Amino acid sequence: MHITNSQAQSMNRIRGLPLYWFGRLYIATQVCVIALVASWGEESPLYYLVTKGGEAGFWCATALAFVAFVGVVDVIVNDLMPKRFQLCAIKRHRHFLLMGIGIGSLSLAGIVAMEVGWSVLHISLALPVVGATSLAVMDVFERGAKS
Repeated sequence: MHITNSQAQSMNRIRGLPLYWFGRLYIATQVCVIALVASWGEESPLYYLVTKGGEAGFWCATALAFVAFVGVVDVIVNDLMPKRFQLCAIKRHRHFLLMGIGIGSLSLAGIVAMEVGWSVLHISLALPVVGATSLAVMDVFERGAKS
């Protein structure tokens, strides 16, 4: 049995939403919380390691929190709200946003590595990198399937 492209697209959707919208929401929210804790959570070990790295660590974590927050806004506005509220520029460049989340998370892991070397903390910082990169690839292929 041969499945056409339109049949595959209809199987991959629930009520018109791409199936990976929840994955994008989860990764963006998780990274936003990690970055906010690294920037502002004074009792957190991650905050200690990032601020020990100097001003660059603080600004990297703050920029990552901003990019991840834009990712959360993207999911809420472009996927969950009616079409008249869509932010077309963010939707069109969503894969760059996801890659920014991945690169920012990797940078945060690098700042921690400069201070303490390898630690188990790197696993919690590396998983969003893998997730964001995978979602960026899925987004590119989803967009390619539509054209």
